[in-house]
Amino acid sequence: MCIWNAAHRGELIIVTAIAAPGIGQRVDVEIREREGGNVYLNKKNIQGETRLAVTAHREDDVGVCFKNTLEQRESAFSFQGFIVLMSQQQPLSPERGTFV
Repeated sequence: MCIWNAAHRGELIIVTAIAAPGIGQRVDVEIREREGGNVYLNKKNIQGETRLAVTAHREDDVGVCFKNTLEQRESAFSFQGFIVLMSQQQPLSPERGTFV
């Protein structure tokens, strides 16, 4: 699952995710550009509250992508997260992101 939002060159992108994977599960997060293909950050096995920050290198949509991996058969999974894009001009509303 990815959350996409437009970002301007030099814009600070701040992500706070809260992941509570069950036994035998792993949650990974990747922050990347849609068109340019650049991967800004790739963090494996996030747990609890995780804060991440990157700076956009160019004008493009930036996606925060989550991957839930089931490593054992029996498990429970709970995940919630949000993305906040900020710039020097004005913070952008978190509701502007789109889920894909």
